[in-house]
Formats: sequence, structure tokens, C-alpha cells
Amino acid sequence: MKYFSLMCFVVLFAQSKVSIAEEKYLIVKGNILNQVSVPEAKRVICNDKNIICMNSYYRYTIKVLESLTDQSPKIIQAANYHHGPLYYRGSDDYIFVLEPIAEDANQRVLGANYMIIEQRVQKSEFCFEQGLKAYIGSNIEYSEELKEKCIDADTAFSGMRERLMLDMRLAIWEELESQSYYIDGYMVGMDNNGTLYFPNDEEPEICSADELDTYNIDIWEECSPWNDEIYIVEFVLNKGAAPQVMQMIQGKVNELPVSGVISELSLTSKPKHDVVRWTFEVVTL
Repeated sequence: MKYFSLMCFVVLFAQSKVSIAEEKYLIVKGNILNQVSVPEAKRVICNDKNIICMNSYYRYTIKVLESLTDQSPKIIQAANYHHGPLYYRGSDDYIFVLEPIAEDANQRVLGANYMIIEQRVQKSEFCFEQGLKAYIGSNIEYSEELKEKCIDADTAFSGMRERLMLDMRLAIWEELESQSYYIDGYMVGMDNNGTLYFPNDEEPEICSADELDTYNIDIWEECSPWNDEIYIVEFVLNKGAAPQVMQMIQGKVNELPVSGVISELSLTSKPKHDVVRWTFEVVTL
């Protein structure tokens, strides 16, 4: 990420707090427009190896949608300190609790009028008396997510299917790696036009340098060239091992007591080895 320099000197803030103005909190709902590092503002060095040090300042530009306490500017510059940049969605509505910063050197270096005391994004869940694993099959050893009592409402079934398949893929991969007939395994990428990309291929570039530098997940998803709905993995095996591997994979897929999963297996025979391609996709029914 590109860092923007505000001054040519370094200001060390005391470990306690940035000096705060004698005003009440401002509580607003809004969107994050951007996130910028403020390297000139550094907290006291953290030497404790047992904790994650919150020693970096970032400035956020917030578009205010609604204010609970007082009338608020439509655009607010607010600072926060944490270990590193945060991933966020520009389309998400956050609620911010903001505290005014005194008009002094701290405010000038941070380029902000407020410190972020709290920020929360809406999260919806379905919660049950026990994890869904108990209801759909105790023989499923893969997904830890099915053991949880609450699941994310946005992804719900598709998210659980995807997580289950990814966990199963990992378990199968680890099992194959322990076999003498296993040579190699690798992921195969697919772009939005259906073109396949293997480990040594040059990846397609659609995102600009600025888009790649952002931590706004919305922008990443919009400019990403990859098809994120289809998963492809290839296993390189000694000659003769492919039929039993394909039977093993298909058997485990058939054991899953969930619908909405499309799984395909294909075999390519090479002079010295065989390649099994496993393609799967989670669909919404």
C-alpha cells in the first residue's frame, strides 16, 4: 500500500492516549471511503513478545449517513491505531463511536479531528441449540464450522457447503500425500473467461496498482479476474494408481449428506505418470 507522508519528522505519542478535546462522543453510521497509513505518528515501541502490538496509526475517511448524537459533517477524518491495515467493505454500514481530538500537534500529524473509540459492522447469524453436525451426520469429520452453534446468515447454506468441500479436499490431499504412489498436487486457477492457469503460468492482470493496494474487499472482488465459484485441483500419481484415487474421492463426495455440490473427476495419462483432475462447484439451489 502506498503511504502518504504528511511531515518529514516523526512524532512519538505517549502510551496513554492522543490528547482528547473536552467534548462528548460523536456516534454516527457511515461507510469507510479509504484507509491511509500515518507513519509519522508512532506509538511508544512495544517490546512484549506475548501480545500483538497496536503501534500503527491509520486515518479513515468516513462518509456519514446518519448521526445519533449531534449534527455531523458529511465527511469525517478519524484516526485509529492497531497492528496493521484492516480489511473492510466500502459498501458496509458501520457504526462509529468517535472522540474529538484536541487542536494540537497530534491532530495536525494525524490529519484527523476524531479518534475511533469503537467501530462495528452489522452481522446476522442463525443460531441453534447445538451445531448442525449433530443433525446431518456424525460421520462427517471434516468441517469444524458445522460444529458451531451459529452460522453466518449471508452465506448460510452455500457457505457451509463450500467450507465442507474445502475441508474435505484438504483431508483427501493430506491422505494422498502419505501414499507411496503420490507424486505431486497443485491448485489450478480459472479466470472469468474459463481459461486455466497452472502454477508456473503468468497470472492475468486486471486490477490496477492502486486497486491491488487497497484493503477494500469490494474493489478486490470487482476487479479480480478469477472465477471464485469453481475449484480445481490436480493430483500427479504413479501409473496405475489413478482408478483407486478417483474411486476414493468420489466415494467421499457421495458420503456427504448435503445437496448443491457438483463434482467431476477426469484422468489424463502421461508417459511416466497419470494426472487426476478434480473439479467441484457449490451451487445455490
